[in-house]
Amino acid sequence: MNSPFSDRNYFSSYLLIIISACLLLIIVVTDRRDITSAALVISATILFLTGIFLFTISKKELIDDHISALIPVQNQINICIIASQLGVKGNSWFIPGDRSDMSQVTQFIPVSTYRGGMLEGDTFVSGYGGTGIILPPSGETLLFDLRNRSNLIIPDSIDEIFVLIKMVGEELLEISESVHVRKTGEGMLIVMENYLLIDGCRRVISESPACCLMNPCPICSLFGMLITQGLNRAVMLERCRPGKNDARVEILFTIESD
Repeated sequence: MNSPFSDRNYFSSYLLIIISACLLLIIVVTDRRDITSAALVISATILFLTGIFLFTISKKELIDDHISALIPVQNQINICIIASQLGVKGNSWFIPGDRSDMSQVTQFIPVSTYRGGMLEGDTFVSGYGGTGIILPPSGETLLFDLRNRSNLIIPDSIDEIFVLIKMVGEELLEISESVHVRKTGEGMLIVMENYLLIDGCRRVISESPACCLMNPCPICSLFGMLITQGLNRAVMLERCRPGKNDARVEILFTIESD
C-alpha cells in the first residue's frame, strides 16, 4: 500500500500545517505582543488555510490502468474456450431485442454466421437465423450504469451515434484520449487513441486473435450495443486490432444491410 505522503498535495498540506503550528508556538513562547507577532499570526493563518486547501484537492490514488485492463481478461478467454470446444467459432453479432426471446440486445456467437431473422432459444439456438450461442453482451452492465448515472439516451441517427460513441469513450468512461468514428462501406470504424486498457487487448490477442471477435470485451461490446439499439439492426464485430507499439485500437463493425 502506497503512503499518502507520496502524493505531493498531501505532503505539502501537512508540511504547511506543521509550519503554521510552529509559528503559533513561537508566538506563545515569546509572548511579545508586537507588530512582529501580529505578522506571524497572519502568516500562520495563511499557511494553515493553504494547507487545508491542498488537502481538499488531493485525490485518492486510482487503480493502476494495467491492473484494470487485466481484471476481465480471463473471463473473456474462458467463454472463447468453451465456445470453441463446442464448435462455435464465428464472429459475434449483436442482435436487436425484437429478434430473440430475451427482448433486449443480445450477443450471438454463431457456428458460421448470422443469416438474419429470429433466434429462438435461451442459450443454444439452432434454426433459420443460424446455429450458435446466444448470451447477454459483456457491455450490458456498462450500458445500464451509463443510463442510470449519466441519463444516456441512444439516438436513432447514425451521425448522432458517431457523436455518442466519441462522447462515451472520451468523456463518460474516459478510457481513451481521443475516439474517431466514421462510416466505411457497410460498416463503422472506431479508432481509439491512447486507449487506457490496451494491456487487456494485448493479453487476449496473445491467447488467440479470434477471441476478441468471438467474445468481445465490455468496451467493444458496449459500442456494438449502442449501434445495434440505435439503428435497430444486427451488427457484426469484423475486426479488433490493438497496436503493437502504441495504445491504439481499431474496431470495425459490419452493419446489417436494410
